[in-house]
Amino acid sequence: MTGRVTGSTMRRPAGSFVAVSLVLLLAAPLAAMLVLPAASAFAQSSEQGRGMQGLGGNPGLPADATVPFRAGIAGELRFEATVQNLGDERAGLRVTTDGPAEVRVRFADGFVAPLDPGEQRRIPLVLEVGPNLAFGDHPVRFTLSPTSPAGPVAGFSLAPGLSGRVVVQTRGAEARVRVVARDLLEDAAAQGGEIALYALQPGDPPLLLEVTGADELERVVVPGAFRASFERPALDPDAPPVRTAVDFDLSDGADETVTLGVVGFSVFTLDVTPSSSEDGRVEHADVRVMLRNRLEPVRRPLELELEVRRDGRLVEILGLSTLLELPTGVTTSSSRYRPAGGFTPGLWEFDVRLASGWIAVGPDEPAAFVVPGAGGDALMGRSGLLTVIAALAALGVVAGLGLRARLRRR
Repeated sequence: MTGRVTGSTMRRPAGSFVAVSLVLLLAAPLAAMLVLPAASAFAQSSEQGRGMQGLGGNPGLPADATVPFRAGIAGELRFEATVQNLGDERAGLRVTTDGPAEVRVRFADGFVAPLDPGEQRRIPLVLEVGPNLAFGDHPVRFTLSPTSPAGPVAGFSLAPGLSGRVVVQTRGAEARVRVVARDLLEDAAAQGGEIALYALQPGDPPLLLEVTGADELERVVVPGAFRASFERPALDPDAPPVRTAVDFDLSDGADETVTLGVVGFSVFTLDVTPSSSEDGRVEHADVRVMLRNRLEPVRRPLELELEVRRDGRLVEILGLSTLLELPTGVTTSSSRYRPAGGFTPGLWEFDVRLASGWIAVGPDEPAAFVVPGAGGDALMGRSGLLTVIAALAALGVVAGLGLRARLRRR
């Protein structure tokens, strides 16, 4: 048996219809009083939702990582957090620290510009430890929170911020380490890269303590296990960076130098030879550059740039030549140079660099020669100029000794 719902028509008395109509008319104002506030509240809630702010990203330090410091002296650790504004309004940033009074996390640059909706940015931070922090392990929590760029605004709601947790460890022992990167063949400081020092902790990723683009890195550390590395971009921008690393241990009171052997690239010869006419005027200069590439070959054009100065003032920077590729080994480039106004008297200096847009290297010393003034009859390169200066100095010493001898005889 199946059920069916059917409609039926019933005859209602006229008085009943009038009563129902009267009830509806009386209830309408009351319904309006109830619906309008609800709609207003919904609109206000929707307006507040438009100002909702939140942050995403990475706080920059491994969770619960142990950060060691020497007790009794102030110290700091610099790191970067990756922060993204997840809201639909511009948001400023503030950072707060929950931990001992001697420990705080602050912005490295003092001020951080507001983030646009959806913007992601690397924010440099500094973990600072004061000299009066007691020995032991100190849990520290820091939080990056969104703020309204214009200050408190009605209807502006803040979401939880981006937080990080570390353990600041203070100990009485210390060691000193110096890290240098040397070119294996040139026995000179490696160029075009960065030296980094990491603390190694069991079960945790390496903790970056310091990084520098200088020739060496020196730091006082708490004894333990460490990693030193040198990283530089590959000559080909599509290739991964070239990295050299070594792990080592430091005991209490150690003072060690860690040397990283690096295979490098260099402009190892730059010759600039002036060519004179019969009357002694410099007509042009022959520029010869020899490049030695001990890295991977580069299969794309590279630009050789020449920088020219006279008496220390920049004359011009120009493209000397374009190398269609740079194979491994020695590559030679020869060109001829003449300034627009000719060679006027003075000290002319020439420097060259290989500029590919992602790496630039040049010789240790520029090439130079002197164009003599009126009445001059000789051209001198840098070595000749130094010889003349040394000779003049020697003559001055001899003259001074002779004058003293004459004064004594009187």
